Amino acid sequence: MLSENLLYGDLGELAESATLTNLREQVAAAEKQRAAVEVQLQQAIADTEEARRANEILARNISVLYNTAKAELDRKNRQIEQLEIELHQIKSIEGAADIGAEMRPS
Repeated sequence: MLSENLLYGDLGELAESATLTNLREQVAAAEKQRAAVEVQLQQAIADTEEARRANEILARNISVLYNTAKAELDRKNRQIEQLEIELHQIKSIEGAADIGAEMRPS
């Protein structure tokens, strides 16, 4: 029995050594995968931040564009109102001139 332990006793240690080596390889592979995922995460965070900043800029630009267009429409509407007043005044003057011409003896 003693000789059997000497003969086969190393088998358990060899199996444990192989298991330990296998586990170390798995840990190394998992660490490598974790590092790759960390790089992807950092890139996703950077992309998200860039998209957020672009969104803020676009929202600000749209707001400025809207306010500019609204101010331009208001200015054009005031101009149209002023031109309509001037047109009405010209028609009134022409109408008065036509009435005056009709009243003059020929």
